[in-house]
Amino acid sequence: MPIETALGIIGNPIGHSISPLFQQAALDHLGIDAEYRAYEVQPEAVGNFVGSLRAPNVQGNQCNRTAQGGGDPPSGCCGRVGF
Repeated sequence: MPIETALGIIGNPIGHSISPLFQQAALDHLGIDAEYRAYEVQPEAVGNFVGSLRAPNVQGNQCNRTAQGGGDPPSGCCGRVGF
């Protein structure tokens, strides 16, 4: 059965993130038919990745601090595409 709703976090690197574990646990506990994923996205590919988020089943994504460039406001790849 296909996942009805996709959520996630992007970054580079992203393998260290525990967000998918606790977010998925919360979704499962609440009985929400959704999948929370981690996406490792290279800075030069963020624009294309953000464009792919326009799929009907995608409800939201986070941009972790490494993808934001560590600035405030975000100065890295996510800041450049308005993410």
